[in-house]
Amino acid sequence: MLNVVYQDLLGHYNPQQQKQLRFQQREWLKKRDVKLKTIWADVNALRAKGEFVPQDDRMFAYGKEATLVEERVLELISELEKVE
Repeated sequence: MLNVVYQDLLGHYNPQQQKQLRFQQREWLKKRDVKLKTIWADVNALRAKGEFVPQDDRMFAYGKEATLVEERVLELISELEKVE
């Protein structure tokens, strides 16, 4: 979903706006990666020790990850609505 909205928005922008959006997306991806490391830290620590990782812990991590991406999708949709 993220890529679909991102590509749609790019298609509505002129070259300068596309360049700016690409920069913003790359910055968001960097921040996302840092946040994902934090989100998955507990799960990965258990795995590294060879310990059991409760299903709930994984579900919470996946949920937080999905929320993070959903927020970005909604930001891009908001921008898309301005240009359509």
